[in-house]
Amino acid sequence: MVVACNYKTGIVDQRPHFPSTVPPEWSMQNSDFRYDLFRCFDDCQVCLHGCACGSCRDADSYNAVGVTTYWTFVCIACVFFFLTQVLSVGIQFALREALHQRASTDNMAQGSNYIAMVITNSVFAVYLASLRQRFRKKLGGPGNQTAMDCLCYWCCPWCIVCQNARQIDGIQNINVQCCCRVVKLGEYGSAQQQQMVVGQVVTGQVATGQVVTQQQPVGGKVV
Repeated sequence: MVVACNYKTGIVDQRPHFPSTVPPEWSMQNSDFRYDLFRCFDDCQVCLHGCACGSCRDADSYNAVGVTTYWTFVCIACVFFFLTQVLSVGIQFALREALHQRASTDNMAQGSNYIAMVITNSVFAVYLASLRQRFRKKLGGPGNQTAMDCLCYWCCPWCIVCQNARQIDGIQNINVQCCCRVVKLGEYGSAQQQQMVVGQVVTGQVATGQVVTQQQPVGGKVV
């Protein structure tokens, strides 16, 4: 929770407003994510956040597009973590009673932890996959890959966290760096959206009566 608070102040609250229209090169209308699932190591900063504080980073991505709120995601992740611990203790107690303590305590603890993680992570993966379908739709995608997203969240959640993060950061044209710092690269499309000046060519005169060069549009600016 301490990390989540620092992340909220340093990154979530510093993000620019999400654009109402996703730029074509980042839209998922006719394509999938811009970066492949296993290219998380291409960006070291995103990779560090995805591995060290994956729940906060994914909560940030879903919050940015309006799929869910940051604190809702973080709290649900904490609840699943708590349930995993409770279920592990319950399974360990059940195994001890069933085996009449014939198995070692260490083996019993490891087995119960593994079983508890399989159960809770499976349910959590289904929940995360449903969020990712809404995430896809927000970015113009069809949102019909629930089974694949569920499998990916179960097997390699950190890769999905990084993939979501790079897509959102690219749309907002920012760079999230360690630790909990946002670097704004400028307003998206500021260079691409310059328009050529259209109209009649105008001539001007200086005080001596000499005619200056004609004004012509060059790169969106009149010179």
